[in-house]
Amino acid sequence: MATITAKPVAEVLEEAHLAGLYAGNIAVPTQYDVVNEKQEVIDTLTDGLCGFAWITIRPARGPLVAHLKKMGIGDKGWNGGYEIWVSHFGQSYERKYAYANAFAWTLRQHGYDAQHGGRLD
Repeated sequence: MATITAKPVAEVLEEAHLAGLYAGNIAVPTQYDVVNEKQEVIDTLTDGLCGFAWITIRPARGPLVAHLKKMGIGDKGWNGGYEIWVSHFGQSYERKYAYANAFAWTLRQHGYDAQHGGRLD
């Protein structure tokens, strides 16, 4: 694990958020057609399948987590760590997952232990 940077926590979080927004915006979700029993297209899911994504920071303490708590962002993870659920990009699993991946990657570049996860709804 890299040494935690001297960059202020607020700046690291802003950088991670902007990286996540960029990744989510450029993601190209797989488009799905919804068909009826006659195989007629009745709807198209242009933003892909529905799902969730999150970032887990371990351990659930330290200046980064303290700042997140102060801002009212995230919560204690059910499997340990501190979790931030992605609330951007509606129900699009692929966009949310891209955001979480970029956010966690940015935190890791600044020395924090951060992973991303997701699941389809």
